[in-house]
Amino acid sequence: MQLDLSSATRPAAQQPPMRAVRFDGPGLVPRVDRLPVPRPGEGEALLRVLAAGVCHTELQLLDGTLNPGVWPLTPGHEIVGEVVEGPAELVGQRALVYYSRPCGECEWCLLGHEQVCPNAGPQPGLSTDGGFAEFVRVPIDSLMRLPEGLDPVQAAPLGCAAATAYHALHGVARLQAGETIAVYGVGGVGLPLIELAMLGGARVLAIARSPEKRALARALGAEVIDAGGDPVLEGCRATRGQGVHAVFELVASDESMPAALAMLRRRGRLILVGYGSARLRVNPLELVLRETQLLGSLGNTRAELAEVVRLAAGGALKVPIAGQYALEDVSAVLDALRAGRLAGRGVIVPRSAFRVPRSWSPPLPLGEGRGEGGEAART
Repeated sequence: MQLDLSSATRPAAQQPPMRAVRFDGPGLVPRVDRLPVPRPGEGEALLRVLAAGVCHTELQLLDGTLNPGVWPLTPGHEIVGEVVEGPAELVGQRALVYYSRPCGECEWCLLGHEQVCPNAGPQPGLSTDGGFAEFVRVPIDSLMRLPEGLDPVQAAPLGCAAATAYHALHGVARLQAGETIAVYGVGGVGLPLIELAMLGGARVLAIARSPEKRALARALGAEVIDAGGDPVLEGCRATRGQGVHAVFELVASDESMPAALAMLRRRGRLILVGYGSARLRVNPLELVLRETQLLGSLGNTRAELAEVVRLAAGGALKVPIAGQYALEDVSAVLDALRAGRLAGRGVIVPRSAFRVPRSWSPPLPLGEGRGEGGEAART
């Protein structure tokens, strides 16, 4: 069974070309092209993309920090779509895509750590074509049915931003109720991280530069620290000289990483979530004398994604959305993300006709929660 853009039945071979964003390689400007609608094979489904979140990973692809060597590539791994071709029982369903492609058979998968599977298959938006297009082809076992009443635009960032935050908090840091944590960078991952930490009973110190973004973090329940001041001193004051139990490092700059280490209490945990070209330089003695723990956090498991979907469906979690944008807006949205101007998660809606003007600057928080994008770019 197949559906075209107007929902009328038509064989996929007769579909008009679809619009899709294309990355041609590091340092090259994204473009919108017209491509044949992909045909699903055995074990695959074709989705009409309803929404796709804009993640800092797209900037890492453009910069070459991540280079899958698969060019041209359609980016976008935070995908919500409607199944329009595939198994009959799935056609018409709205689903979120679990972008990770673990093998399910290795030691790590069997232990429940599929996010570090060494045999992972092609991942939509990262090493095979993703959701910045009108249609995307994905394996059927990557689909997670979208609960009734959960808006696709609101749901898209659950696939990476919220699930990554949940994994960092609970899968890596093992957050305990009553702990004090610092979130360094109030961006796409930092915002749901604040919300989820508050749900877990933690005290949260949010570190950001702009007054508007600190106001947003405060509205979510966090205490705030100006990243442009002295975060270490302010963190020390906030904890009466003890330091925080854990810092979630979402900026990964030459400035933020040493500050994050200095904010920790004895036996504190530094959880590295963001990354870029900067290097962490530290004398091992500094870690040994205080038994500081350095931890990396990568993606999430399918079970963790299911949990954030459950929380969102129940109203306990709502990722702030900066706005909805057309495929043709991708370059402008990515520029805003890089500059730290994007307030909340930007979401691409392929069927949207909205275009941003050349001089566009995304609005800062207004009314309901909006947050800062590009944790690895700016706080």
